[in-house]
Amino acid sequence: MELPGSGGNAMNVVPSLDPASPRVRFGAELRRLREAAQLSQAAVAARLGRTQTQVSRLEKATRTPSKSDAERLDRLFGTPDGVSFTRLYQRIVAQPGAPVWFRSWVEEIEPTARVLRSWNALLVCLAGLLGAFMIAELPDGQPDAVHVDSSAAGQVTTEHDTVSAIWKRYEAIRRWAYPASMSIEMIEEARRGWT
Repeated sequence: MELPGSGGNAMNVVPSLDPASPRVRFGAELRRLREAAQLSQAAVAARLGRTQTQVSRLEKATRTPSKSDAERLDRLFGTPDGVSFTRLYQRIVAQPGAPVWFRSWVEEIEPTARVLRSWNALLVCLAGLLGAFMIAELPDGQPDAVHVDSSAAGQVTTEHDTVSAIWKRYEAIRRWAYPASMSIEMIEEARRGWT
């Protein structure tokens, strides 16, 4: 989700960190095997073709691994103690409750996106802007992709008119947001009240 008024800086959308989830297990096993091999996150990142930050997010379970990440990790570490990153990846994308149409987003879009921006009507309610959506800015000149939700269905598309319409909605929402400095001040004030 993008911070209101942040001028394009993104914040991770943190998934549920249920210790029993395959995403958390994937991250914990990556860290355990990386440390056992005495490799830094940067060293693993170089072998995956990722950044150190992306490896850190995999370990913290705040990034969805791609199929190629899982396959490369299996080649890098083997399958000690029966750990298979490919099997964990398959469990992540096959979790119950995830609709079939959402798999293309999880498997192809999210792991490669440079930036993800999202809006959810349950978090922010503005007249005329119903239904959650996410925008993925993809690397290497690929067209942006959007995931659009309604109460009955979801759609993942790179179709220009749909992507353009979602960007317009997103920018309309951003215009309602506080400037970054004001938001930071409000967060600091809340933090001081809690400490």
